[in-house]
Amino acid sequence: MTSRPIVEVDPKSLPSVYSPQATVIKGVRSDGIHFKVDIGSVCYLEREIDSDSHMSGKHYISCSVNTKSLSPERVEWLRNYLYTVLNKGWRDETLRTHLYNLRYFFNFCDFNGGGKPITLDGLVSEYQRYQVILDQRGNMNGECSLKPSTILTRLNTVRSFIQWAFQLSNYAILTYIPKQRSRQSNSVDEGRAVSLRDGQEYLRACANYFNQFSDAILDNNYPIPISHPLDEREHLYCNGRL
Repeated sequence: MTSRPIVEVDPKSLPSVYSPQATVIKGVRSDGIHFKVDIGSVCYLEREIDSDSHMSGKHYISCSVNTKSLSPERVEWLRNYLYTVLNKGWRDETLRTHLYNLRYFFNFCDFNGGGKPITLDGLVSEYQRYQVILDQRGNMNGECSLKPSTILTRLNTVRSFIQWAFQLSNYAILTYIPKQRSRQSNSVDEGRAVSLRDGQEYLRACANYFNQFSDAILDNNYPIPISHPLDEREHLYCNGRL
């Protein structure tokens, strides 16, 4: 493993020419702290796992890589992806989130028993495996658990990467990966929605019926005369014997 040349890219001042495999995106977080993300390292199939400890004062130390493991396919993917995201006008914080999510995915592919994909089919296969693992973490408790919103964001980031890396249309990407939807439902089952007033009226009616039935049974009074709190009719009866 050796170090490699890097090029720090500011989204607000894009260079006309740069090497994707050398790219380190820099920006400013919403809290004013400067950040740098070594996204170019994912182009190497053999590399040191990414760590934020590479920051040293104002200098950025790139992670070590095996230069012979550079994947031309990934270089092209990243070139297409960066061309798209760096021209979207995203806030630095938004761009940082997507780059970190993309780096999480490639770390998963290359360091967690994955196939180190260099084809579209390989990426889709790893995406499916990644989704299973994220869903499992969504069902966990403790530090390893992930919120549904986090899972959704990570999966959509990878899906967008695959679409833009291969320059697929919105329709074409659907043949490989369906659009992820929010797993948190804010809808209410209308059939079970009950207002406080409706609930109070229901309980009042039940108590009234209970008293009327009890009195009639004790007095052996049939048919049982009943009345509804919201019904002004006087002659309502229950004809069945209990």
